[in-house]
Amino acid sequence: MYDWLSLLDKNCVYTIFMVIDGENKGEKLVLSEEKVIWKSQKCEFLSQNLKEIKKTCQQGILIIEGQRIFCEQIGSPASLVICGAGYVSLAVIMIAKSIGMHVTVIEDRPKFADHARKAGADVVYCESFGKGLAGIEGGQDTYFVVVTRGHRYDKECLEAILQKPYAYLGMMGSRRRVTAMKEQLLQNGNDPNDVE
Repeated sequence: MYDWLSLLDKNCVYTIFMVIDGENKGEKLVLSEEKVIWKSQKCEFLSQNLKEIKKTCQQGILIIEGQRIFCEQIGSPASLVICGAGYVSLAVIMIAKSIGMHVTVIEDRPKFADHARKAGADVVYCESFGKGLAGIEGGQDTYFVVVTRGHRYDKECLEAILQKPYAYLGMMGSRRRVTAMKEQLLQNGNDPNDVE
């Protein structure tokens, strides 16, 4: 599949669907302008649910009949927004730049913001996370990573990002910290699928 993808027109947008867990794990399908242009040999589940897939097509995780499907758009420029500029963020910046992503970092501490610039971030906002995120629209090609220095900053970022369109939203934390954050987000009325 991946050799075939390298031959696609770079000016078109494609959506890849892959069942990542459940009975049909491993099935893959590629859409372009809502038309199937490729599918794995065994692709009964995705083919049977094509109407629902097209209707709910977005980047991230889609759940159909209890099975998780990873959806990713390729062909449009991807951007990464990182909340926080600690050591993890610096490594993520370098990886993202190596695969051609446009990287924006939000960090309220000037010294750490400078580290993000030196690591290669395209844009660095040295301001509060809320103010920085207010100026970012998000979209189907925008990936958000939350790696701030504290629980209250994580919550502020996640609450703001959940109101935007995004391809991916992830937060790093201990199992205990992540569980507590999920509970708070659910108590605040956020959609359980988005929180997951």
